[in-house]
Amino acid sequence: MLNKDIFRFFNELSQNNHKEWFDAHRKEYEAIRKNFLEFTTEMIGRISEFDPGVRGLEASKCMFRINRDVRFSKNKDPYKTHIAFSITPGGKKTEHAGYYFQMMQGDCFTGGGLYAPMPPVLKAIRNEVYYRPDEFLRIMNNKDFKKTFGGLSEFEKLKKSPKGFEDASDKIMPYLMHKHFVVSVTFKDSEVTKADFAGRLAETYRLQRPFIQFVNEAIDAMEDEPAL
Repeated sequence: MLNKDIFRFFNELSQNNHKEWFDAHRKEYEAIRKNFLEFTTEMIGRISEFDPGVRGLEASKCMFRINRDVRFSKNKDPYKTHIAFSITPGGKKTEHAGYYFQMMQGDCFTGGGLYAPMPPVLKAIRNEVYYRPDEFLRIMNNKDFKKTFGGLSEFEKLKKSPKGFEDASDKIMPYLMHKHFVVSVTFKDSEVTKADFAGRLAETYRLQRPFIQFVNEAIDAMEDEPAL
């Protein structure tokens, strides 16, 4: 069960985002990190019941570090003001699609899929949609899937057909124009700290599973292609 102190800590951190404050409150951070780590471990176990690809993952390797990478950012704040995990077959550093959760006051959500894939990976996913349209559309049009997620993220969606897919059917062209193959759903802050939340979150991931599998099959097919 997630602790409400997570909200309080990150609210205070957002107002005091510097090393001196963080060092003075490090014990508090370690306590909430331990709580979130235990929750992540529980979620790995629940997801592995329907996606064996995540079985055996270490929770600590699925959680994101609190330190921000400020090398190429105008924002030089050293710490993130949210806590999150990505439970992905093979670990979060792979290019495979996975199950994401972020906790921050006013911005709690779960996501599934692959955000900002590299061009070769994006092309591989589009190829899979192009050559297996009926299967992909069955996933997208599943009643429970559609009710929960609505559809793919529209962020940065192309305004015209991507190169090489101009002859795609009208049914799948809208999907080929996506740059991010991601679905998501938000939660109220009061929901995520309830005792039943782990079960509710696991159910959203169960609904995501066919979509995650489809995307990962596209990536696996790309990786299996012999080098020229």
